[in-house]
Amino acid sequence: MKKTLLALAVSALSINAFAANVDFTAASPAVNTIATELSLPASNLVTTADTLTWDLGFSVTTATQRYIKVSLTNGAKFTNAPGVTAGAAAGALSQGGAGQSFVIMEVTPAANLAPTDDVVLTLNNLTLTGKNEVGVSYQLFETAVDAVNGTNALVNVAAKPYIKFGTGLVATFQPFSVQRVIDVAANPTSTAFTGALDANSAKIGAVAIDAVPSLVNYSMAPVTLASLVGAGTALEVEGDFSAGLKTAGALVPAAVKLAGDATDATGTPASSLTSTKATFVIDATVLGNPATPAYVDVVYHVAGGAANTIAPSSYTANYKVVPAANTTTAGVNIGKIGELAKNGASQYVDLALKPGGAYENFVRISNKTNVAGNVYITVIADNGAQQTINLSDIAGQSASLAARSSTTQISVKQIFDAAAAKGLVLAGEGKLRLLVDGEFPATGTTTNANDYGLSVQSYTVAKDGNSFATF
Repeated sequence: MKKTLLALAVSALSINAFAANVDFTAASPAVNTIATELSLPASNLVTTADTLTWDLGFSVTTATQRYIKVSLTNGAKFTNAPGVTAGAAAGALSQGGAGQSFVIMEVTPAANLAPTDDVVLTLNNLTLTGKNEVGVSYQLFETAVDAVNGTNALVNVAAKPYIKFGTGLVATFQPFSVQRVIDVAANPTSTAFTGALDANSAKIGAVAIDAVPSLVNYSMAPVTLASLVGAGTALEVEGDFSAGLKTAGALVPAAVKLAGDATDATGTPASSLTSTKATFVIDATVLGNPATPAYVDVVYHVAGGAANTIAPSSYTANYKVVPAANTTTAGVNIGKIGELAKNGASQYVDLALKPGGAYENFVRISNKTNVAGNVYITVIADNGAQQTINLSDIAGQSASLAARSSTTQISVKQIFDAAAAKGLVLAGEGKLRLLVDGEFPATGTTTNANDYGLSVQSYTVAKDGNSFATF
C-alpha cells in the first residue's frame, strides 16, 4: 500500500499516493485525490473496486452472529452494494447498500476470529453529491437492532478520508536572482552579454509544468497533463526581446527558445515572437518536473551590433490553458521568472554614521566613465538586514548618472529614509554600510584606473560646523 507523499498547492504542490487498496489500520492511510479541474461525470459516478481494510477490533467465536456497519460521509452513497468479509467469513447484506450511505452486513464465522483479523470491504462504485471529500467509518455491533440504531457499538472507528479533491495542474518557476550580464563595456555598449551562456545568449528564466503526481480521475486512473489541458495551450513569456536574432531586420522566433543553450541550433523556438512577447504553443507537453523540481530554461539569443542594444528587462510567464474535454482547467499566471540588468562597477562605504546622529554624514557618487547608467544603493543595517533602492528613490536625485557626472551631496539620512520606506529598520548602534552599484564599466582600456569606473566619496561635518572629515 502506498503512502501520501507530500502536500503543496500552486504556489504549493500537492502529491497523494494512488490508492487502489486502502488500509485504515495504517498510521497514514493512503487517499485517492481527484483533480478538481475534472468535471463531475454522469450521475456523479465514481467507478471504483477499491478494497478498504480495518481490524475487526473484537473477537467473534464460531457460529456467532455479528453485524458490521460501514458508513460514508458528506452524502456519498454506494452505487451498488459492496462486499464484506471478516477473516474468511463472507458478510450477508442486512440493510443499506445500493443507493444508501451505509451498509450493514451480518457475519457468522465458521471459525473463531481474533480482534486483529481483517475486515475488508470491496467497493462497487460510489455516487457523490458533488466535489466533496468522502470519508468512511467502521463499526461492529452485537445485535442487528444496535447496528440499525447505531447504539452500543463494540468497535467504533471514526471516518477517515477515502476521496479528496485537489488542484491537478502545477506551473511554477525556478527561484532566481537578478542577472547583471548586459555588458556595458561591450563595443558598442550593451550589445552583448558577459557572464551569461555566451556573448550572444542568456538564460532569462526557467519553468516547470505538469500534472500533480498520483492524482486520479473519477475512474481512479492516474491523471496526466493531457487529462487537464488541450491543443492550443501555450506558454507566454513577456519582456524586452527587441535585441533578438533578426533576418532582414525582423525578429525571428529562434531568438527565444525553450530548453535552449548557447548553441542556437538547440532548443524549441517560439511559435511566434514580438519585441515584447514570446509565445510557445506547447499543447499538453510537460516541461520539467515541478515535484523534483527540475526546470526547462528559457534562453534569449541576441543579434549583436549597434542597432541591437540589449535593454534591461524583467520577464514574466503566463501559462495560457485551453481546457481538455470535460474539464474546467484554468490558466496559471506564473509571474516573474527572471531579470536581466546591466553589469558595471561597485563600491562599498563600510561606515555610514547613524542617520540624525551627532555628525552629518554625506556621500557623493561619481560616474568616471564615458557611459551613462543607472545607480543603485544597497543599504545594510548592523544586523545584516538590507534594502536596495534606486538613486531616484532619494529626493532630488535622478535614476541615472550621465557620463563623467556626479550627484549632488546626499545625506546618509536621505539614503536611509528611502530604504526605510521599503521596510529597513536601524539595528545595533544605528550605523550602516552602503553598496553602490553603477551600470557603467568598472575598468577601461587605459592604465589609469581613475579614468574609469565608479567613485563614492564619503565625508562628515559636525553639526556645529567646526569639524570636517572624509573617509
